Amino acid sequence: MAKKHSLGLTGVDFEYIFVDLAQIGVKGYSPEIRRYFGYKDNRWFVGLFGQFEDFDANIPASLEARYDGQIYTLDKVPINFDIRTISGGLLVGKQFRFGERLSLDLVIIGPHFGKARKVYAAVETSILSRLNEGDRLFLRDKIIERFRLSDEYFDVTVGDEKAEINAFKKVPYLGIRGVGLNVGFSF
Repeated sequence: MAKKHSLGLTGVDFEYIFVDLAQIGVKGYSPEIRRYFGYKDNRWFVGLFGQFEDFDANIPASLEARYDGQIYTLDKVPINFDIRTISGGLLVGKQFRFGERLSLDLVIIGPHFGKARKVYAAVETSILSRLNEGDRLFLRDKIIERFRLSDEYFDVTVGDEKAEINAFKKVPYLGIRGVGLNVGFSF
């Protein structure tokens, strides 16, 4: 589902993204309820969780633009992202208890399904003010093609001062919470 609508971590395909140069901030909340099976020191658990995330990122990307009849590759153009997601899922793991009070929970896997409630990205670069209407349309089409954005969910506009990617409805996605450790102490 995520690839179908081009919603990965940042809402676009990563092929033309310089993740190693990215500045990504993530705030998230993930309440969960767990059910433990058995009373052994090593017991399985299943949990239900909700996940609320807010991504604020500046990620350089490679874009193609046309100016004066020439096609240019603009490398490492900073794109500012603002993405808010909500999802829910199931996680499976094993608890290891050490005495009466101390435990270690190993989360093995946690698939979750949700929707990006907001996906917005903006590119501000000086070349935009020099593009004519045809060149702006070319850049718009290249952004859609390059990042494989679905017109079912995303609107792309290129103006004099900035180019924008905006989701006009909630974008479905599927995610996986990987391996994790939790330390517990019982009172």
